[in-house]
Amino acid sequence: MRTMVHLRGPALPHQQRPELAEIYPDGFDSLGYFTVWLPSDDPRIVRIQHWLEVRNYRAWNKWTPRIRDVEYDLTLVRKYDDADYDRAEYLELSPDISDHTISDVDRDEHGRLRLRRKSVKSSKLDFGRAVLGYIVVPERVKTILEAQDLKHLAFKPTVAVKGIGLAEERCTPMSWESVGIPPWWELTSDLTLPPLSPSMDLRDDLGNHVTREDAAMGCVPKDGFYNHPELHYRRADLAQAERFDVARTFESFGPRSPIQRPSIIVSQRFYQTCARHGLKTEWVPVRVDED
Repeated sequence: MRTMVHLRGPALPHQQRPELAEIYPDGFDSLGYFTVWLPSDDPRIVRIQHWLEVRNYRAWNKWTPRIRDVEYDLTLVRKYDDADYDRAEYLELSPDISDHTISDVDRDEHGRLRLRRKSVKSSKLDFGRAVLGYIVVPERVKTILEAQDLKHLAFKPTVAVKGIGLAEERCTPMSWESVGIPPWWELTSDLTLPPLSPSMDLRDDLGNHVTREDAAMGCVPKDGFYNHPELHYRRADLAQAERFDVARTFESFGPRSPIQRPSIIVSQRFYQTCARHGLKTEWVPVRVDED
């Protein structure tokens, strides 16, 4: 694994720009903002952050409105390789929302996700991330996974709709046969894991701390400036759960709401099944704390 640093801003006075440009000449964009995308071990990162610190610039905490003349946007991005995934006991199944989006509307009265016909009809994805956060797969992926006897794997049916709008016919469910493609399914589990480790920093959408027990109503995990926090479990807590290849988090991730948006945690066996069958998606290793 390596860590990349993405830094943008603040809005610098013209007289200060040459000093920073001396450290990183390619940093200024067309709007005059200083932008960096470098490995964390690049020596220029330390020099840039020191330059900003001694001039009283600070990293934006992302919970309060950004002060553009004072705060810069700092994001750390973990870049994993296959060895990282092979070492992980468990992984979060995490299709990238920017590259794997399947447009959904909401759930119908039967609890089925309503997926927009156009979004799925031409999709070649193995795993999709619905806008609401749920994971959906085409019939061919469901067939592969069901043949592996993966513990606690479950699927829920979805329905297709034309789109969203005031006209009722746009949201009327359509049969998959009428869409002209095999069905898509919501990938889920019949097993809910224990709460995350107390080492996790869980917040609400305003940045206030959320207790482990209250996180089922919605929370945002915070891991410094990392864009995607790694989830942590205590080994003792996992030992009390049933053996699983697929499970849902106790926590719901997103704004505080009765609508549940758990993440899907999978075993190394599930990951190897996908690798063996060439199923592509994004993963984030889950950390198991020994204490």
